[in-house]
Amino acid sequence: MVGESDAVRRCSCGTRLARDNRTARCGSCARAGRHHVSAAPPDVPAQFWDHPDLRAALATRDIGAVIRAYRRHPHHGQPIRQATVAAWIDLSATRLSRVENGEPVNDLTKFIRWTQLLRIPQHLLWFRAPSLSVCGTPAAVAAASAAAARSTAEKQLMTAAEESSAFLEWAEATNVGDLTVDQLHAEARRIAHTYLKVPTLPVFSRARALRDRAASLLTGRQAPQHTRELYAAAGWSLTMLSWISVDLGRPDAAEDHARAAWMCAERSDHNPLRAWVRATQHTAAFWRSDYTTAARYAADGLRYGGTGTAEVFLSSALALDLARAAQPRRAHAPRTNCPDR
Repeated sequence: MVGESDAVRRCSCGTRLARDNRTARCGSCARAGRHHVSAAPPDVPAQFWDHPDLRAALATRDIGAVIRAYRRHPHHGQPIRQATVAAWIDLSATRLSRVENGEPVNDLTKFIRWTQLLRIPQHLLWFRAPSLSVCGTPAAVAAASAAAARSTAEKQLMTAAEESSAFLEWAEATNVGDLTVDQLHAEARRIAHTYLKVPTLPVFSRARALRDRAASLLTGRQAPQHTRELYAAAGWSLTMLSWISVDLGRPDAAEDHARAAWMCAERSDHNPLRAWVRATQHTAAFWRSDYTTAARYAADGLRYGGTGTAEVFLSSALALDLARAAQPRRAHAPRTNCPDR
């Protein structure tokens, strides 16, 4: 016949536990929360350490995660309060909260002592801890501290490697390739070549769509050289929007497009684009009869040499601007390449 000591389980208060009660406490003690004010961690059965959440926490080698899983273990009936566990391991509840949320533990002697207080089985630890009977000897503590230090260093090294791998994956990802960039610039050339051959508004719509496409791609992530090319494509589309706005009698709207185009020229460091933006701004100022401003834009555009037809256009435009601004001597002066071009 099975004796009472083998068949009967009792709560720490002496109450006999029901067979279907899988915890170590009676209902009254669980409701009153007597275990929350316990002076030391309770005795737990061997299967306590087999709970999936606790095993997962141990696998992370993070003592904070282990303590949190220990507190929340269903064996306790209800989670043990942080303040209670903090008292066991001689910490403030605030500090324990930070440890549970990932703050590293640098005091290895405390680290070892906590695992011993919670009675974590040695085979589940990621370092060799001394037994309670030899815990106080300097040699044992030093040996365990060295083992824990090696484990902590290994964890930091592996974590840093994983972070670098994630950074590589992030940095290498791109939303733009060479073919996409080539396509955008090809569309910009087609719009420019057909401008005077087809109705104006359809061309305006195509330039606007090109601007929006380039702007949308710039919100993503791409290699630096592709970013510059996207800014150049956006700049050419904005320059065409500005020029068409002048032709449709809205030089004021043209200036808005031109300012954005100049920003794109600067971001892409593209001299031909800079020259044509200045040519467009000259034209807008010219049709407002602001010949001094027009001349200033034309002169600045000429600073970006080697721009082909832009240089021819700006040279003749500057002469006309100066003549209109009553500066005939400067208007008839020969244009020569400047050293800074």
